[in-house]
Amino acid sequence: MLDALRRGASKGPAKVLFILLIFSFGIWGIGDVVRGVGGDAPAIEVGDVEVSPQTVQAAFQREVERLRGVLGPEITAERARDLGVVDQVIAQLARQAVVDAAAADLGVQPAPQDLRQRITEIPAFQNQQGQFDRDLFRRVLAQNNLTEEQFLRGLSQDLTREALLSTAAAGAVAPQPLVVPLFERVAEERQAAVLRVPDAAQELPPVPADPELRTVYDENIDAFTAPEYRTLTALVMRPSDLTDEVNVTDEELRAEYEAMLPQLEQAEQRVISQVLVGDEQTARAVAEAARGGATLADAAEQAGAPAPLDLGAMTADTLPPSAADVVFAMEEGAVSDAVQTPIGWHVFHVAEILGGETPSLEDVRDQVRERVAADKAIDVLYDLTADVEDALGGGATLEEAARQSNLELLTIPAVDPQGLGPEGAPVAALPEEEIFLNTAFSLEAGRESLLEEIGRGFFIVRVDEITPPQPRPFEDVREDVIALWQAETRQTLSEETARGLADRIREGARLPALAEEAGLPHGTTQPFRRDAQGLQTPAGPLPAAAVAELFQADAPGAVAVARGRDGWIVAKLTDILPVEQPTQAQGFEQVRTEIRRGLADDLSTQFLEAFADRYGVKVDRALIDRTL
Repeated sequence: MLDALRRGASKGPAKVLFILLIFSFGIWGIGDVVRGVGGDAPAIEVGDVEVSPQTVQAAFQREVERLRGVLGPEITAERARDLGVVDQVIAQLARQAVVDAAAADLGVQPAPQDLRQRITEIPAFQNQQGQFDRDLFRRVLAQNNLTEEQFLRGLSQDLTREALLSTAAAGAVAPQPLVVPLFERVAEERQAAVLRVPDAAQELPPVPADPELRTVYDENIDAFTAPEYRTLTALVMRPSDLTDEVNVTDEELRAEYEAMLPQLEQAEQRVISQVLVGDEQTARAVAEAARGGATLADAAEQAGAPAPLDLGAMTADTLPPSAADVVFAMEEGAVSDAVQTPIGWHVFHVAEILGGETPSLEDVRDQVRERVAADKAIDVLYDLTADVEDALGGGATLEEAARQSNLELLTIPAVDPQGLGPEGAPVAALPEEEIFLNTAFSLEAGRESLLEEIGRGFFIVRVDEITPPQPRPFEDVREDVIALWQAETRQTLSEETARGLADRIREGARLPALAEEAGLPHGTTQPFRRDAQGLQTPAGPLPAAAVAELFQADAPGAVAVARGRDGWIVAKLTDILPVEQPTQAQGFEQVRTEIRRGLADDLSTQFLEAFADRYGVKVDRALIDRTL
């Protein structure tokens, strides 16, 4: 547990490694991934390649953990089975076994020099200069509990699979007669005249009587239903809650103070201004005039240089090295010679020298104590969590365990899954981390969680009561029902108006004239393609439904009506713009590449299916179910 508390931030290399090795270190694990283990009956057989039930179990567990990270702790192993995760894992492992069997049959294996080259190209093993670092390589493997032999075996399998599948897909070619018509369809553009009928512009009839409002209420009961609320009791333990109780000795303060001195010391500063020019001769003229008694501004003006720039207080590390050496050797009030840096020629004036300061321990005692106390609080927290777990394991209630360790419990009378109370406001004192509510809403009433991590601390939560979702009384939400009726009525009226205008346009009326007559926003779109999303027009965004309808038309003049963000859009197709010289147009090669990639995927799939038919794929589902 203490290791969990003290986890550092340097986790990058450990994570990068798993991202890089997709096949061997993803769903399939490491080591003897597709070989029988200890003589057990295989769960999957493909020719001579066997997948053990332990491998299937490990792959399934990894996938469940991945889903929990995405969807939350409510994803249990049972829920994952309901979602078809077992079938997915079996299919992936079987596919991999087919690849390995085919590679062994065809004698495909990477050369040693290819392995070495690939290892040196992996960023996780490169130092800051981009060079392979063997020490870093060993550290990253150790962080992932991998031996060098395991890693090399997994990488060899990856390269073997790449070689096999790339060979199968090498013959994929996207023929011109296929690419050209597809590209012409993708690249074709159209234009339209558009108008918008806003919902807000519609005049509402009087509010109906309660019987009609109750119908609206009943038809939209979900909108007026209160969410599930839970009453919770929680024990939340963080190092920051314990710092005031930690005893910090003078010796510990002194040691931490000395360790923090490099951060506490304030470097010497110079308050400077400068004239920056492009040539040495002008810079020298400025320096000579300033040293002759002129102000830096007058000296710059006399030399035809730009006005001085006030840089304020600067430390040596904020200036280019060549400038810092000069500036920090100058006396207060002095003017420098011409100084060259990579950005030009400078003349500096030091207006004031601010000496560096080293604060005494007394000056920063509170800051230093906070640092020491925070570190010691982690150890205290470790002891507390151990005590709490021991108490709960011995049969104590959460209240008793908290009382024995002198800890306060957090009581939450009612909270919904979004962290809101019955009044719709955020619940005070609720931990901000998502894991807290996710855990609380995964428990049954009367159950308490295990000890869970939360930030740098831990928590245990118990569900005391569950109030299921229930409709709010009509009388309490009558105003909300009226607001919903008004919104729906406005939408209905704006739709009727839009469709009436569309009919008139189809009969020959001009869209701009109708829009002007009704005082509606209107205009003409820019050319757009069939995949346009959120296209901005003078009348507002053009809905995807309108785009699709306009691209179904064979000729200009077609009219589309679609629901927009806050009203209805009427669009008339005004122009069809086919692509000219498709093979020379921008994007043609991209489409060709995408088609070739799709054909290559199809060839790889057919290749694997052929080998699967040759070897046969046997799955012992009963054994897998017993193992899981």
